[in-house]
Amino acid sequence: MQLEPSTISIVIVILYCLTWCLALYKAEIAQKSHPPLGDIVNIDGKIAHVMIMGTGEDLVLIHGSSGNIRDFTLSIAPSLAKDFRVIMIDRPGLGYSKSFNKSGETLKEQAIFLYQVAKTFGANKPIVLGHSLGGAVALAWAVYLPNNISGLLPLSAVSNRWPGGTSAFYKINKNFILNKFSVPIISAFAPKRKIESDVKEVFNPQEVPSNFLKEFGVELTLRPKTIVANAKHRNQLKEQIIHQSEFYSNISVPTIIMHGTEDGLVPISVHAIPLAKQIPNSRFIKLPGIGHMPHHFRQNDIVHALNQIKRQASNTRK
Repeated sequence: MQLEPSTISIVIVILYCLTWCLALYKAEIAQKSHPPLGDIVNIDGKIAHVMIMGTGEDLVLIHGSSGNIRDFTLSIAPSLAKDFRVIMIDRPGLGYSKSFNKSGETLKEQAIFLYQVAKTFGANKPIVLGHSLGGAVALAWAVYLPNNISGLLPLSAVSNRWPGGTSAFYKINKNFILNKFSVPIISAFAPKRKIESDVKEVFNPQEVPSNFLKEFGVELTLRPKTIVANAKHRNQLKEQIIHQSEFYSNISVPTIIMHGTEDGLVPISVHAIPLAKQIPNSRFIKLPGIGHMPHHFRQNDIVHALNQIKRQASNTRK
């Protein structure tokens, strides 16, 4: 039996609507199972999710691509809260912070946004740690807001031009037309095995912590709006990094760069090694055998480095 074109069109429309319904239903379930950990605040019309732990010197933590603040609450934040007032903020469009730029927030815009949130909570000149893409934002903070930062720790940070371009996955999910089809399909039907495989690649060569998949809320990263926001950030990243890297030599705050030697996602040779030469008087700590997620495995080293930055920043202010 041959179906009429009109019938085929109706079937396609129904399947499309059902896919969107399933994607939105899964997003709602993800938010119920992994609700905000901190406060939702409105900063000049921009919505941010922020959580604060501990007391002491102000320290802002900036998470990476597709992530949220749970990456820190599950790893290093409790240890840091013994020595610092730890301020964790979801980057715009991710976690529970809302996007405010239809084209995708630039590194500079993200840095200013995070600073405005931190300032609202009394952190006028915090130490800033940024992981992965969050490291690029932390560097933007140091470049574009030099008077509003007291110390810097780029951790497994994206910092310099890398070979190749942006993957088709991000290009498609950024495209206003194509993502109307790709995003709901990914959100609704992403296979569990694929998700687990991707997470394993992020942690490689270390093992994924036993509680990570359950507590982190991988499902939050598969919400349609999150997929699109992340794709927009990733698509414009390389061009911004190339421009931003021209100003690293102006960074004058105490800086310690930390990077795993076995990082397969953000190679140390492409990013951290050149960065150590670009930032004057910076200190470079290689983490032998460690992949892309040092904050889950080398917490003591990171806490020690941040305390060194704190002491150096304190001496600089005297």
